[in-house]
Amino acid sequence: MGSAILASAAEFYILYELGQQKPNGIKTTQGMWFPIPLEVEDCCKEIKMPKTYSFSALFKHCQTIKHVAKKYGINAKELRAEIDKRRAFMKINGEWNPKEKVLYESEQIRNIKRFNIEKKEIFDAKKMELKENG
Repeated sequence: MGSAILASAAEFYILYELGQQKPNGIKTTQGMWFPIPLEVEDCCKEIKMPKTYSFSALFKHCQTIKHVAKKYGINAKELRAEIDKRRAFMKINGEWNPKEKVLYESEQIRNIKRFNIEKKEIFDAKKMELKENG
């Protein structure tokens, strides 16, 4: 398994965990949230929606280790081990404080955030283009 991919996935998950990153999706005027096509993985199909729509069902699922592992094409157990290793290292260095939502931002984390913002901007532009042409 590529250690760079595993490291990226672990940092990405930690951003979810700390609330500094959110899954890419759209919230409707009725308050429903749906992942954009780039966010959807096979594991999302396993989510059973309640009779009354729950905003958080898919939203929470898209922040799980299982989903992040699928997104990066890696094994969920290996990802969990890498996350645990990174948390321990961050605690030792005083970079991890989940209660205060504090995380030292490495260059890699900033790049992940930038990439997701660019991906969402592209999706929004395509959506606007479809509205104008359709």
